[in-house]
Amino acid sequence: MNTLLDAEDRGRIDTELGAQLFVEAGAGSGKTTHLVRRIIALLRAGSPIGSIAAITFTEKAAAELRERTRAALLSAPTPERDAAEGLDPALRTAALEGLDAAPIGTIHSFAARLLGENPLEAQLPPALQLQDEMASRAAFLTRWESVRTELFTNGPSEAIDTLLALGVRSSALEELTRELDQDWDRVQLWLQTRGTDLPDGAGSGSLPNVRSVLDPLDELAPLLVVAADEDKLAAVIRPMLSAADSLRAAMDSGDRPRALAALNQIGAKTGTFGRTGSKPGWPHVDVKIVRELTVQARDAALGAVQSVVHPAILEVAAFLGRAVVAQARERQRHGTLEFHDLLIHARDLLVGGVGDSTGDATGGTDTATLHVRLRQRYRHLLLDEFQDTDPLQAEIAVRLASPTLAGPGEWSALRPEPGRLFMVGDPKQSIYRFRRADIATYLTQQRLAGPAAQVELTTNFRSTQPVLSWINGVFGSLISEDASRQPAYVGLDVDPGRPEWGHGPAVSVFGDEGDDAFHEEARDVAALILEATGRMPAQHGGGFEPAWTVQSGASKDPDRSYLERPATLADIAILLPTRTSLPELRRELDRAGIAYSLESSSLVYSAQEVHDLLLALRALANTSDAAALVFALRTPLFGCGDDDLLRWRRARGSWNVHAKVPDAHESLEQSPVALALASLQSLHRRVAFSTPAQLLSGLIEDRRMMEVAAREPHPEDAWRRLRFVVDQAAAWFEATGGSLRQYIEWAQTQADENARVVEAVVPETGADAVRITTIHASKGRQFPLVILSGSSRGSRASSSRSLWSREDEPEFKLGSGLSTRGFDPAASNETAFDEAEKMRLLYVACTRAESRLAVSLHRKKHGGTTNSKRLEEAEATRALATEYVRPAQVPTGKTAEQHLLGPVPSWDEWEAQSGARAKDSQQVSVVAVTTLAKAGAGVGVGVGVGAGDSATPDPGFVDEPAGELPSFLGGGSFQGSLGVHGTRVGLAVHRSLELLDLGAHHPDEARIHAVVDDAARSFGAPGASARVAEMVRSALESEPVRRAAQRERWLELPMAQVEQGVVHQGIADLIYREDDGSLTVADFKTDAGITASTLESYWSQLSAYAELLRAATGTPVNALELIFCASAPATIRRRVLTERAGR
Repeated sequence: MNTLLDAEDRGRIDTELGAQLFVEAGAGSGKTTHLVRRIIALLRAGSPIGSIAAITFTEKAAAELRERTRAALLSAPTPERDAAEGLDPALRTAALEGLDAAPIGTIHSFAARLLGENPLEAQLPPALQLQDEMASRAAFLTRWESVRTELFTNGPSEAIDTLLALGVRSSALEELTRELDQDWDRVQLWLQTRGTDLPDGAGSGSLPNVRSVLDPLDELAPLLVVAADEDKLAAVIRPMLSAADSLRAAMDSGDRPRALAALNQIGAKTGTFGRTGSKPGWPHVDVKIVRELTVQARDAALGAVQSVVHPAILEVAAFLGRAVVAQARERQRHGTLEFHDLLIHARDLLVGGVGDSTGDATGGTDTATLHVRLRQRYRHLLLDEFQDTDPLQAEIAVRLASPTLAGPGEWSALRPEPGRLFMVGDPKQSIYRFRRADIATYLTQQRLAGPAAQVELTTNFRSTQPVLSWINGVFGSLISEDASRQPAYVGLDVDPGRPEWGHGPAVSVFGDEGDDAFHEEARDVAALILEATGRMPAQHGGGFEPAWTVQSGASKDPDRSYLERPATLADIAILLPTRTSLPELRRELDRAGIAYSLESSSLVYSAQEVHDLLLALRALANTSDAAALVFALRTPLFGCGDDDLLRWRRARGSWNVHAKVPDAHESLEQSPVALALASLQSLHRRVAFSTPAQLLSGLIEDRRMMEVAAREPHPEDAWRRLRFVVDQAAAWFEATGGSLRQYIEWAQTQADENARVVEAVVPETGADAVRITTIHASKGRQFPLVILSGSSRGSRASSSRSLWSREDEPEFKLGSGLSTRGFDPAASNETAFDEAEKMRLLYVACTRAESRLAVSLHRKKHGGTTNSKRLEEAEATRALATEYVRPAQVPTGKTAEQHLLGPVPSWDEWEAQSGARAKDSQQVSVVAVTTLAKAGAGVGVGVGVGAGDSATPDPGFVDEPAGELPSFLGGGSFQGSLGVHGTRVGLAVHRSLELLDLGAHHPDEARIHAVVDDAARSFGAPGASARVAEMVRSALESEPVRRAAQRERWLELPMAQVEQGVVHQGIADLIYREDDGSLTVADFKTDAGITASTLESYWSQLSAYAELLRAATGTPVNALELIFCASAPATIRRRVLTERAGR
């Protein structure tokens, strides 16, 4: 057996339960496995499952951690199975029973748990309502309307006038308010500690001293007389002198806004003017002196503006800050919390002074008692993905793990009690700074934990040796240790049990500097994919080049076995830092006939067809938005060319959705513009009573977007994207109930790479297609072949309106040159953090590769510092890789030209084809077994009964002797008390039985009530909970259910079969395996009374299920059972196969 290089460190995780451990787990090192093993070890030591809080970054990761813990406890074949061997059976049973309720989840779910258990201590109402991201965005828009009204009516008027005079827009104030709202805990602390030092409006209306501005301009005025008209420096000075005249007039009249606007204009030109202006352009004048005077006037103007901008911004920011803090406290009083609210209030539970806006947190007796109780409740905290933890989340963990209390802002002095805090993460994968994740928090906590607590997992079970060697060589030089911004690089070791790589170059690089980087890069990527999948014609001889080989296997399999096979499209993932290069990439993939799917919502919303769809929706939302209308008309949805738009405009046509054809231009009635406007007018009439999803569906149908997409090389991808957008719109409206304009604003944010939730888009099942996703969305995943593309974009300045120091001191910016004094240094510091994070982002992308990695080095000439240039500068980038060179001839695949219409068929041919299609369209393509049963039709699934035939008993089954029919199974119909709620009650019963544990001999009444109440509410029958519970108990106590509980069983199992072109489908309530291996199909019925014909239709339904099962599994079905649970005890009817009757 091969010994891992880090085996000793891995063993510490299982054994050192009484020590604080800080685990640095490299990419692909199996950290989830060791989290599970740590949980099992704690259980073995006697800690209840409910006392172990395992906190992960995403709900998906939490679900995986819970299920892998369950599998280990059940002794399933998992890497963690040996950790659970020998676990006391009683402890194992208790852990399994409590696992679903155990605190395993995200930090937000853990915070919600703390608040839900202690609402009074948190000054919250007992019933909390959590708003998701959709609802929170819509709620902020409502709050902003209120804040804006208050700002312009009762706000600091002089400060507001100052900012408006200098060009600050309302949108900038909204963006600042949104950021303050997201950081309201910091805002509150800032107001508490600095409130008395902030400007209060006194003196804000005074005019600045402008003499230092006007004096140099007065000296420049006579010199300008001799300047040449075409001189560039003279062109700079002339508008400055004109603004000086406006400044003098404004100062004389006391017009402060006009004076500030003039100063802003004088200070607008940046630079030193070192090469601006020429000696010939300034005869008899020293041009250096002219430059000096120009810079002097410009700098003086900037200083004058800054002298009023700094206090004005602080005053307005303080006003907005007080407003968002007040709104947060209002949410607290009503118990309607957003994600960030959860963290703040959970933290406050551990500080004291909960809800006190003055921040007087004394940590008194009540807080001390609560702290002790919480520490007894949660004895162990396991923090996963700690590198993406923000300071607030770390503070919650440290305060809970520490035996002592600390006041606000003093948590850094606390030290966790040994054994209570277990942190695991990889600082090289910290890539969520835009969500307040702070690498400095990780590095600080790592340092405080001390050397003895450090554990390093370096063995990578994911990648081949050549890939790891390249990653170590490249990022060992690119990731350089910085005390607060970047960790030290810790190399990755290959799994010693992995076979050696001997299948050609595992790492390829391609590209260089060029004028058309995105286009050339896209061509290279397409060619590389064709070659990797064996679709590149051989350069010598016939046939194709062999496909590249990948090792598939099983870093998650217990025996870590590996298989070699040819690469397919589904093995390949193209990872993009941003979506900038996506259009070129899609064009080249289409040209090459390569199927692909976009697997990140930010990419889906930037797809062209989705962009066009939302443009049309914007035109409907605001009929006065001429620009949106024109842009929408130019999209393929309406197909208006520039010539069509020009003819419309020349005829004095209006850019309004409700515009009519101009008088005396009847020839335009059938023009593309007129037809498009008619379509939009028809849709606009539905705006008032339609949801965004309905309007999107209407646009898709009206403009035949699904049909048009059929011309594309891969129409199923476009269809999937359109369905995804409509489904999300429906979910958004259900969560928010917002307006159409609010939906459009929300949809815009989904195209932002920095959206809080990057939702993976599920590809079509079984599709052999290349995945395209962002690097952020690829986190936690792995792919046999990774192509890193789109890294040629340079750095961009921060667009944030607010930046916070580590001491929680804010700086603000509302426009160019309109910021507080410390913003530029803070922005430079932020840029340094961003540059460090970009290196980590590249590391994350490259460590997704299992077998092969291809890296693009394409970049623009003179494009500045880009990610691809940084990679190029690393010595190992090319030294440890193979250069990929695109062949001179690359085949093209299925292109749009192949979809052009062919010759028009003859009338007879067309009529015959049309008739055949009409006949086919009348055929039912999908039919539900229950529908046929209720209609009294034969089901006809493999038993020779066609639709429309009368219902007859399946000759293969006969009634098992059961005595006389129960009294409620009579010949007439029964009008029960359930009335119209009967269907809803039945659904609630089925849902409850699906969720409850059939194996429990004595079902927990509390569990039954909880499940039943939830199911009844979900199906709109909250008043029928008691009746639903009675039926559920009746079913659980029935003989078939008790029998199924002791055997292999399946609940709510979907089934389908194609028979003569028709899909028969259904969902069986309960199927269980008999001791002889045969199957029994059972169905729960909630009828309060039925007729004999209805009973026969039920048998027909179950016979069809039996046939579906036989066809799908080849396993015989020997019995059918109906469980009527409207009575107690339940009434059971049973049919068995003919040859088994009477046995």
